[in-house]
Amino acid sequence: MDTFHATTETRILDVGGDAFNWDLIKRKSKITILNLSKPKEMLSSHENYDFVVGDSTALLYEDNSFDIAYSNSVIEHLHTYERHKLFASELNRVSKKLWVQTPARSFFIEPHLITPFVHYFQKIGNVIY
Repeated sequence: MDTFHATTETRILDVGGDAFNWDLIKRKSKITILNLSKPKEMLSSHENYDFVVGDSTALLYEDNSFDIAYSNSVIEHLHTYERHKLFASELNRVSKKLWVQTPARSFFIEPHLITPFVHYFQKIGNVIY
């Protein structure tokens, strides 16, 4: 938030996120949280959030609809290079600034399982050895 000098008027698109991380930040902005399916937060009222269901590779927003597009560990789940490019292109199209994080394979802790070295094991089919 400090990097982008976000204010209460800053429009943020969070792709693949939830309200938990944003609730930890004292400064509140106008945050749209987009996911493939309806998150549990949609069932309750959150004043600063707009929860939407959508496809990050085909966003239904006009160019520069947001000040910041934010994504934390989503792009690696899109599986193909073509979908990675669509994702990046769409976020770049709908926002003025980007904050896109993806795990670094060279880092020893696998961020999804919070387990050291597991991502270096050999994968055969759907099983990791």
